[in-house]
Amino acid sequence: MKHFFPDSFGVDHKVSKQRVKVICLDLTKEDHQNLVEQWALSGKCLWVHFGIPCGTASRARFRRLSRKIHGPPPLRTPKFPDGIPGLKALHAVKLRAANRLYNYMRGLIKQLQAANVIWTVENPLTSLLWETSYWKDIDESTDPFYCELHNCMFGGKRLKRTCLASNSSAVMSLNILCDGQHEHAPWSITNGVFDTSLEAEYTPCFAKALATAILEAIAGDFKLPNVVQHAKRLKMSHFNAIAAAKQPSKSLQLATVPEFSHIVAISNLPCQFVFHVVDSVLAQCTCISWHNQTCSIPCQSKLLRTTRKKGGENRRFKLSQEHTPALQSLSDIASSPAAISDSFWKGCGKGEPSCSQISFSLDTDEICGECCDWVFGIRWSPEGFLAQAVSVGHPFSVFSGLPLEVKNACMFLAENEDVSVINHRCSKLGEWLRMSRSLRRQEEALRNGGRFWRAKSCV
Repeated sequence: MKHFFPDSFGVDHKVSKQRVKVICLDLTKEDHQNLVEQWALSGKCLWVHFGIPCGTASRARFRRLSRKIHGPPPLRTPKFPDGIPGLKALHAVKLRAANRLYNYMRGLIKQLQAANVIWTVENPLTSLLWETSYWKDIDESTDPFYCELHNCMFGGKRLKRTCLASNSSAVMSLNILCDGQHEHAPWSITNGVFDTSLEAEYTPCFAKALATAILEAIAGDFKLPNVVQHAKRLKMSHFNAIAAAKQPSKSLQLATVPEFSHIVAISNLPCQFVFHVVDSVLAQCTCISWHNQTCSIPCQSKLLRTTRKKGGENRRFKLSQEHTPALQSLSDIASSPAAISDSFWKGCGKGEPSCSQISFSLDTDEICGECCDWVFGIRWSPEGFLAQAVSVGHPFSVFSGLPLEVKNACMFLAENEDVSVINHRCSKLGEWLRMSRSLRRQEEALRNGGRFWRAKSCV
């Protein structure tokens, strides 16, 4: 995802092991729902994926832990897919929260469908989500594509039947079922925990295959032939790796210069410290100091995100710098990219004369009151941008998906003048005509000496 959609991020209620950019929101709350709706319908969003929790809709709740202990009871049944009547206490709270989430998904999907934004929904094939009134309403209004796949073919340990629903037919390319050529780990219950929870996290193979399929669909919608060829090449290499039971060894990414050289994330900064931002652009250079450490953020940096947090909880101030992925050219001709410095440009973004710097000094990194998270994109210095552009190379060097012969012909047309091209074509045409005349007698002998059906096919 970071390679294909570098500006993408996830939304979850809580994150235990964060591996990608994730914003923690409670989508059962109306203000959080409105925020996600603004992002999805901003006109800049190309794809929304719903990995909707299936806890209340899981059929694993029908299984008993033992003869005496049932374990988590069913909250839905095929007869009552929206919830069993009469649930009380914690079970009723969980059911109401899940139904609010399903209802919000229904409304957002309808808006995405109207805005021509690709959406996908993932849940177990046996999940009762597909039988709820919320999903039946989605099915009637959008007529989605349904794709069944088995997780064991995408790096999973168990035979888990997964269903993908989408308004894009691209998901049908993931319809890969178990071939029976490998062993599966058993489904069991350990210490009261169902193994279904162990298979809930997406495997790297499945995540990459899904992102690649959607990338190809988006590239086709926006008529980007080079991206389509890249997606097809990546998908074929990925599926071949699945057949060989191994991960693809070569990392592929599009050869483009990222908009920012670094991403600076400032977490839990007290609200009394406010950056001078005008139209999402930092207007003055800002220096932050804490515990004998200093970080300068140059002006003209772009504000990517800000999140306000309420007080009453002890938090620790944190500042992190993430280098945008180094470019790896997809060119057919090997090239040696220029070395890029790991330190981002610390000079003033306005050049000369430089602006007056604002300084923030934190006495402690323990924050108890209201605070904010700030994320800035640091723009390239002129030298750094040129070095990145040189590493990409000329467009003729970028992988185009064309056969080698066609590419060589394109290179010849680009490097030679029209007169040279005409003379070359005339000389080649003369060679073919002379060869045709020299082989005429052999061709006549072949026709006269062959059988009737062979002579007829040669005419």
